Amino acid sequence: MQTPATAMFRRAKRRRRAERNADCSVDAAVDQVHAASPPQLIRVIDGSTLREKRRGKRPQARQARTSPRL
Repeated sequence: MQTPATAMFRRAKRRRRAERNADCSVDAAVDQVHAASPPQLIRVIDGSTLREKRRGKRPQARQARTSPRL
């Protein structure tokens, strides 16, 4: 049986999951921009450290991890 409180918790959980997935898609978009731009253009943006030098594996790994959840 679902009480109003459990329904509320479930909605809050769903909203948090949606926000987290939105963050992931932003990460994926940032990674695509980095893959396209030359490494020397990449700097630190708003506290999150973006890659200074493009490393071989990381962009693909990040992409693979985020895309199933989108």
